[in-house]
Amino acid sequence: MPIDLRIVFLVLAAASGLLLLLSGNAPPLTLGQIGQIFVHFLLVPAVVLTVVTFAFLLTRTDPFPMIREGAYQLGLQQLVSFEHAIPDNLADNISVRSILREDTDGDGFREWVVFYRFDTREMSSPIQAIIYDNDRGNPPVIFAYALRPPARDYVSEDALLPPTFELEQITADQNGPGGSDLPEIVIHGPRELSIFRFRENSEPWDFPRDAPPRYESVGFFRGSGGVTIDLEDNIGDVSVVDRNGFERSQLAVRSTFRVNPVTNSYWDQFYGPTELDRRLAPPVFSTIDFFGGPPDDILDSAFPEKVVLGFYVANCAGENSTLCVNAMAEWLPEDFLAGDALAEFQNSNSGYFGLPNFSGIQDLAVVHLHYYPSLETDPDLLELGGGRDVVTREESQFDVVDISFVADGAPLQTFRYQMNLVNGRWKITQRLAVDARLAVPSQIQTAPQP
Repeated sequence: MPIDLRIVFLVLAAASGLLLLLSGNAPPLTLGQIGQIFVHFLLVPAVVLTVVTFAFLLTRTDPFPMIREGAYQLGLQQLVSFEHAIPDNLADNISVRSILREDTDGDGFREWVVFYRFDTREMSSPIQAIIYDNDRGNPPVIFAYALRPPARDYVSEDALLPPTFELEQITADQNGPGGSDLPEIVIHGPRELSIFRFRENSEPWDFPRDAPPRYESVGFFRGSGGVTIDLEDNIGDVSVVDRNGFERSQLAVRSTFRVNPVTNSYWDQFYGPTELDRRLAPPVFSTIDFFGGPPDDILDSAFPEKVVLGFYVANCAGENSTLCVNAMAEWLPEDFLAGDALAEFQNSNSGYFGLPNFSGIQDLAVVHLHYYPSLETDPDLLELGGGRDVVTREESQFDVVDISFVADGAPLQTFRYQMNLVNGRWKITQRLAVDARLAVPSQIQTAPQP
């Protein structure tokens, strides 16, 4: 039942008159007293908001559903509420995560971009996105267009913050009104990155439809160690970090994907043409890398495989997008060596390590890295200075590390190094033959190559 504004006006007018009569016998206020009242008036809501905000942070509660519900009730339930638009039979499984207003199709109208949590649980609910548009008609029709990654995957997982939404120029096409080049939609979650572009899928006089999708998937990426996109130096280059493997040494596989100039997307042009058949084109570059950057003092690392990786980084001539991105650490190659390996370095024998020269590598990618943790605790190696003496010492003394790498575009090379603990630090002491099979379990990580 609508509220009669005339009745509201009469009630407010009567209240105002009563308050005016009550204040008639009060002495007049000075400017200082008026200012003090104004400060006190602002102090109360400021303190209340501070306490409420701290409570939200402490309990990790999202305040926006409450804000939207409050606005909906203040609007006398006559505003559009996406929460209340969910059917009762789905209310326990779907909820609204966040709502944005963005012009996603270049028509000058800001559409509603709604992120929904579904299969709800406390912190790991998947998130899907829908764009609602007043698409056409008089009066207009509000129509829903889904942002679907291939295989109906989700765009993000729930986290403390909702996924970010950006409009960025990534692909070159004329998909907008009048042949304009509309920016792409980039949705970024903790471990996922989704990219979509608008395409006109029906004529203005047709019924609105979402088959084929109005927002086409350009690329979809997921990495257990995170996904980033370069929107400045190399427009659209996507870096995916995979931490599956290297449990003890916190290494990762970092792969870089670039827009395919033939398909104008990140999809493989030689694969199936449909949404379900799509797969990513091979990365333009992959390498085993330090997760989160190199350690502060790699020479004190407890893991010999990190030391081998650090030695090759120490021979980089400068920083770039390959493994040499870590060259900022400014390590010295000789600090990683001892014994025969150090002697070969001092004799400038870079070929001993498969390098064209020392400290001059421009591009470096490590494809395979093997290490043998069982050697570090094998009591049969004590006579060789290896193994672990549980009587006199607890530290591991010996290991073997295999590394396969590409440096400055040369063919793939594989080397095996003996590692020894020298003065409490792991060192490369000599190169071993790689054809001998070590009859011990190993841990291995492989970086896919283009």
